[in-house]
Amino acid sequence: MIRAALQNPYAVVAISLIVVILGGVSYQNMVVDIFPEINLPVVAVATFYKGMGPSEIEGAITLRLEQLFLQASYVEHIESRSLPGVSLIKIYFHSSYDVNAGMAEITSLTYSALRYLPQGVFPPIIIKFGAASLPIGTLTVSSETLGEKEVRDLAYYGVRPQLANVSGVFVAPSFGGPLRQITVFLDRERMLARAISTNDIVTAVNAQSILLPAGNVKIGDFDYNVYTNSMIQLMEQMNDIPVKVVNGVPVLLKDVARAADSTIVQGNIVRISGRRAVYLPIMKQAGANTIQVIDGIKETLPKLLGLPKELTIRLIFDQSLYIRQAIQTLEHEGLLGGGLACLMVLLFLGSLRSTLIIALAIPLSILAAFVLLYITGHTVNIMTLGGLALVIGTLLDNNIVVLENVHRHLGTGKSPSQAAGDGTREVALPMLVATVSILIVYLPIMFFTGIVKFLFVPLALAVAYAMVISYLASMTVAPVAMATLFKAEPHESAHGQRLFDRLFFDPIVNGYVHALRWCLDHKALVVVTVTGIFVGSLLMAPRLATEFFPKVDAGQFILNVAAPEGTRVEKTEAIVAQIEDVIRQEIPTTELDQIVANLGLPHGWMVLFTPVNGPHQGFLLVSLTRAHRLRTDEVITRLRMRLAQEFPGLKFSFQTGGIVSDVLNFGLPAPIDIKVSGPKLTEVAEAASRIRAVAAQIPGTADVQVRQGMDYPELHLEVNRAKSAYMGLTEQRVVMDLITGLSPISGAGLDPLRRLPEHPPRWRPGRTAIGDQRRNPTWTRQLYGVSADPIPRTTDVAASWTG
Repeated sequence: MIRAALQNPYAVVAISLIVVILGGVSYQNMVVDIFPEINLPVVAVATFYKGMGPSEIEGAITLRLEQLFLQASYVEHIESRSLPGVSLIKIYFHSSYDVNAGMAEITSLTYSALRYLPQGVFPPIIIKFGAASLPIGTLTVSSETLGEKEVRDLAYYGVRPQLANVSGVFVAPSFGGPLRQITVFLDRERMLARAISTNDIVTAVNAQSILLPAGNVKIGDFDYNVYTNSMIQLMEQMNDIPVKVVNGVPVLLKDVARAADSTIVQGNIVRISGRRAVYLPIMKQAGANTIQVIDGIKETLPKLLGLPKELTIRLIFDQSLYIRQAIQTLEHEGLLGGGLACLMVLLFLGSLRSTLIIALAIPLSILAAFVLLYITGHTVNIMTLGGLALVIGTLLDNNIVVLENVHRHLGTGKSPSQAAGDGTREVALPMLVATVSILIVYLPIMFFTGIVKFLFVPLALAVAYAMVISYLASMTVAPVAMATLFKAEPHESAHGQRLFDRLFFDPIVNGYVHALRWCLDHKALVVVTVTGIFVGSLLMAPRLATEFFPKVDAGQFILNVAAPEGTRVEKTEAIVAQIEDVIRQEIPTTELDQIVANLGLPHGWMVLFTPVNGPHQGFLLVSLTRAHRLRTDEVITRLRMRLAQEFPGLKFSFQTGGIVSDVLNFGLPAPIDIKVSGPKLTEVAEAASRIRAVAAQIPGTADVQVRQGMDYPELHLEVNRAKSAYMGLTEQRVVMDLITGLSPISGAGLDPLRRLPEHPPRWRPGRTAIGDQRRNPTWTRQLYGVSADPIPRTTDVAASWTG
């Protein structure tokens, strides 16, 4: 290799230029992110059944799917959450398994089980879930004049589709804002008067407004597409739907109810700076460039079309800012380190040509490492750049050794070409051994597992690539450069002839010689002193704090809030408003940038991306200004103390570190999570409480709590099926009528806040009730000549209500 390089110098120069060009192109095209891509294979399955309680969800959906997913290949473990109306299951595969194969297998198993799930369940949503699923930014949509429903519709149907064109972006559905729906508001008394039940109205609306394709018809020379008015186009037309015909007179919907353009019951509320609003979490596709995605979003925002001027759109919690700063810092420190290393070589060797030859190793090795990292599918991140910055000083060692040996051969009178060949060959094997000795230190990293493997393997590869290229460059590029630039006479003058040597280097050498002689004369004292320092360092090591990753002050934090279980989302919003006031009091206006609160459970599969378990929970995203002087840890410490004093009945926990902690925690709310499992939930909850009590006493712990709630309020209705059958009612009819809170069971709605249905409704003037309601539980009513069968009350068919 050395002989071939010296015989073909132009080829060596051409190859070096190719490496430089490919390295620059590779660096420009590589994905830039904060961490290497973490490919832990996880598949998430979300199944929805509106109105079903967590216990029913667990038994009817979650448990069945979990048992089925055990048939999948290479399953490491399965986690699930059963929430009101939602079943969330995460299947974790072994790290060696392909997530795409796992997703295909889970999809096949899931849809094969649909027939065994409760009738009416929505088809499950199945997605890959990992570190790439964490938001890299938040897009807030608000308005001071438009209503919350209009803002949500504009965000979902106006903003979101236009952002989807950005390369690599994944714009999830919106958080906050009520979903639009056409609601039929029933009049209980009018329905009773006309002997119309809830089921009659539901059946009529479904039958009169249905998507019914009419096909086509051929008439003459043309083929016509046929359209009908089967689907109601205008909301007002719904009020004219005939519900029932009584004595030849149709009863229209508007006679017993009112259709209105309304919204569903809102279970998710978003507050931005104290006002209700909507936000869109910005996520990226797997393998996409975070910085390019954010740049694409910023370029697209001013070009959005079809949006009113009253709408305010703002990108906050931009994680690319931290990524840019971290990457730029590493690049700056790497260049600074390389420059200082070359400066030291120049000062000690005193030759610009020698310094240039030695310094060639840095750009060639690093650019070649970028080429190899790009080919092997790695990214530019703090781990790969950190590895290259770590090895910069070592890259010079090989060229320095070659230079010194070639310099010695030149002093014997050899020609530059012969000296370069002989000097390089003599040190080739020792340099190879030294290079392998350094690389073998990183060999155990290849046996790491889990998230540590994904973080440190790219670092080790970056070091290995650079070191190997440095060795090859010292065997080829360095001898060619020396043969070209060096002269036949001795190249360098002796030490002591330069001013730097006389003033700085020689005194240091003389001092070292005197110190070495003293140590040789006092061997026992030196050995005892070194041993004492070593033992003392070992004793001090346990006192040092240990962290998996250095703490990061990202200028933002997340405050998780939990009110007493079952608290209505409206009440939770009022509590959060008070917490926002406390935050504004603790953080000066000049330091506080934004507060975004997300309360309650969102609709649809966005529950996969929220830690909230019910309407009583929420979280606040608090962002400080970029030029903030307050340390985030100090702010959290003050808030933790004050919130505990002013809100003793609430649970609080803080998340810090921004995207760094989110990735390292894999989206979990805390860096340390203890999972307790067992056959009985009550025993598991009791064990978890005992563990929490012990963990809370450990010094340094904070916000220790059990996130699984056990005290959510419930109502249980035991229906007497025999009594119901005597009255011509089925279990389904009883339950459905109670769910709607309407007659004919009780005639009085189910007030979810205060009372259970016990009494029939009061009659308006002009209506006649036959029978003594106080003494006779069976009663009838008569109006306009229309009579009805006796209507049972809830107490006639329900054995008991329990709470």
